[in-house]
Amino acid sequence: MLKKSLIIVFLALLALTSAKAQVKGLSTIDPEDLFKTDMMDQMSSGLDELKSTPIGRPVKPEFYKVGPGDVLAIQNLSLSSNMKMSVVTPENSVLIPRVGEVSLEGLNLKDAKEKIVEAISDWNENAVSYVTLYKPRTVLVQISGNTNFNGSYSLPASYTVSMALNIATKPKMTATMPMIQSNAILYHEDRIKEANDLTAGSGLPNFMDYSSRNITVMHMDGRSTQADLLKAKALNSVEYDPYISDGDLIYVAYDQEDFDIVSISGEVVHPAVIPYKADDDANTLFRIGFGLTDKADIDNIYLVCGDNLRKKLELTSDMRGIANNQIIEPGCLIVVGKKEVKKRKTRGVVAISGEVENPGVYVIEEGKSRLLDVVNMAGGLTGDAYPPLGRIVRSNQPQPFTISPEKDYFINLQYSDLSYLDSIRYKIDISLRKNYVSCNMDAALKNGSEDDNVYLENGDLINIPSKPTEIYIYGQVLEPGFIPFVEGKPLEWYVERVGGYGSGADISRARIIRGKDRVWIEPDDGVYVLAGDEIYVPRYKELPPGTEIQQYAAIASITSTAVFMMVSLIQFFSN
Repeated sequence: MLKKSLIIVFLALLALTSAKAQVKGLSTIDPEDLFKTDMMDQMSSGLDELKSTPIGRPVKPEFYKVGPGDVLAIQNLSLSSNMKMSVVTPENSVLIPRVGEVSLEGLNLKDAKEKIVEAISDWNENAVSYVTLYKPRTVLVQISGNTNFNGSYSLPASYTVSMALNIATKPKMTATMPMIQSNAILYHEDRIKEANDLTAGSGLPNFMDYSSRNITVMHMDGRSTQADLLKAKALNSVEYDPYISDGDLIYVAYDQEDFDIVSISGEVVHPAVIPYKADDDANTLFRIGFGLTDKADIDNIYLVCGDNLRKKLELTSDMRGIANNQIIEPGCLIVVGKKEVKKRKTRGVVAISGEVENPGVYVIEEGKSRLLDVVNMAGGLTGDAYPPLGRIVRSNQPQPFTISPEKDYFINLQYSDLSYLDSIRYKIDISLRKNYVSCNMDAALKNGSEDDNVYLENGDLINIPSKPTEIYIYGQVLEPGFIPFVEGKPLEWYVERVGGYGSGADISRARIIRGKDRVWIEPDDGVYVLAGDEIYVPRYKELPPGTEIQQYAAIASITSTAVFMMVSLIQFFSN
């Protein structure tokens, strides 16, 4: 009986110890850690997606309206130094560990942060906490009006109206885009570039932008906001370029024919003619010019309004605004004068390479230094120099740039009288055009030709190669290939050295191809092959089947007609 009692007591103690261990194990689980794990599991996929989306420019809390889906980072130092994430719920509130639910309805980010910090302080008056926007939510907006691609767009709420419109008006061209659409984009961009090139450096505006100052944003709650992108950029303010919100309808006004304007011109970075707004002032208009150029005369800046007002404007100490600012009226303009600049002598550098004693870079004076001057600076020619193949490349010439590769071709042919076949040849020539300086270097350096001793410009590249010892002959000859060069020999002499013409050679069309510029030369009397040249002998022209018969028939017809006419004339005069 005693043994049974001991066994029962032992089992009871064992059960009690096990139960106590289980309860103790449960008590070690921290609800905060459970909350953190659950939240991070829910947010992991959403955060990964958000990280791949550009945020835009830094968010200004006083203008950003908090909404469902925003991810806030909250640090409560009274609990832990770790940052905790909280997603704004569809009810526009956040759940904060140990604090509970905090409503953010209708608040901007600045006020929302203050309210969360205040709620944590109410829970623990000694708490030190911080709140920041970790990732903005994604919102759906509708864009319509004067844009290239109207429609619905899913974008981060940190985007402003201008960022959204950049996506709708300047889409990236893709391989799947229809050709008519891509051509329209290229044409539009090329017209803008052409207008910019036309007025570049003149101080005159090139076109007027009506739409960017007349954008209406309709919100879901019935309110409407006016966006003025020019003013927002000039003043660097999101007040005139608001953040987008859920369900916004962004409408871009179409261009109008008659409206009030103001303008800024002269020595400013961005001369502009813009639509007038009632609150425009001289400072706004000045900032729309994006600052002064290096040539601007700060003592010659005037505001001109109507017939009577011509007021001198004074700049702020940082020269980024107008010190004596004032409201302006329709038709007003600001003109920034230009400093008087004395023309200085222009110096530059040229490079010379090849067969000169001291190849390298040399300083020149534009309009004065010539080819022979630089050769002398470089110590003169070496014994191996071969000036007939020398070349000057004008590397500082601006390369023509058009979005359409056909544009230069069409511009130059617009008023030409070339035949169709000539036009095709011209297209080849213009596509292979090089910035060579035309001169006979041999005549300049050896014979003292003043016409060929050309003036040099900054950035010119001069190359004088060594004399080649071979020429290349190919086409319809018996043994094509390289053969030694011999001074003063004509084409026929070289053809004989390779065994003569082939059976299919068209001797009348044999040509010398100059090594310097690849120009084809007909081998007339007195024309000799030069070192580095090539000789090409083509085949007879191959005519399509039946063409030869047609030619013979045409000749026979012309001959019979001529005979008939002669017989008729003889009979006429005989009678």
